[in-house]
Amino acid sequence: MIERLNYFLENTGQIPSVQYGFTVGRSTADAINTVLEFVEHSRKLGLKCCLLALDIAGAFDNAWHSGILARLWKLKCPPNIYSMARDFLSDRTAHVTLGNSSSAKHVTKWCPHGSVSGPTLWNIIISDLVALLFNAPNLKIVIFADDIMVMMQGPSLPAIFKTLQTTLQTIEDWCKEHKLQISKDKSALMAMFTRNREEFKRHPIIVAWRIKTVSKIIYLGVMLDNKLDWYPHTQHLENKLLRIRNNLVRCSKAKWGMSFHNLLTIYEYAILPAISYTSEACSISLSKTAKVNCSKFRDPFSFL
Repeated sequence: MIERLNYFLENTGQIPSVQYGFTVGRSTADAINTVLEFVEHSRKLGLKCCLLALDIAGAFDNAWHSGILARLWKLKCPPNIYSMARDFLSDRTAHVTLGNSSSAKHVTKWCPHGSVSGPTLWNIIISDLVALLFNAPNLKIVIFADDIMVMMQGPSLPAIFKTLQTTLQTIEDWCKEHKLQISKDKSALMAMFTRNREEFKRHPIIVAWRIKTVSKIIYLGVMLDNKLDWYPHTQHLENKLLRIRNNLVRCSKAKWGMSFHNLLTIYEYAILPAISYTSEACSISLSKTAKVNCSKFRDPFSFL
């Protein structure tokens, strides 16, 4: 069923071009580079820019089956494929057995994690939001699975706030329609290349929507900062690698424990990929302090 559904979605161009997850030939690095290119382009044009990282609360667990079917109907899914999807999603029950007791509940939501159907069904849901925001002015969206990054630009802060208000309202209405909610605790707004963060914190729109304003944010495993100098990322990476090193020290000493060959294997396949992850993105705009931190990662034997 999913093979036929994917064939229909791909041939009709219904898989969002801004979806970098569950997509052949795309990765987290591509999504990160797209965000950085938007920020750098805005900077070159002399425009204000901010990033809004949104998190859908329990996205896969709250995928509404009726919403999926409604979206397929709107996309004019072939009747035979639509009927299979409808039968697959209808009259589902979840069963729990504990000892001699058992319970069953009718399920109208849920997109199983790690399942064959989960990615495709979620892409169907999120494509509706992409369609609403795709042609919005001064805005670009990047999605990786259920991680949503909204990038806004404008000639002034009032223009940014106007775009922000319209975007938040659109997303809120979409969430209500699909019985989803934005996790405001995990969502954050980061204004790029600005020192006046207080103006963002005190703005009525930010206060009303209870959005956190931050100077750095972890996005797809990378620590982005509002200056884009990568120093916070190198600090984040240093702490991560030190934890790995300290764990290795506990199981390897000069005369006992893991051999040097095994440690080198761990370095090549665990530590080195962590160091080089998205290195092509941050190499251009590294600050001096970030370069000093990076120099600590040059010698593999310092970790072993």
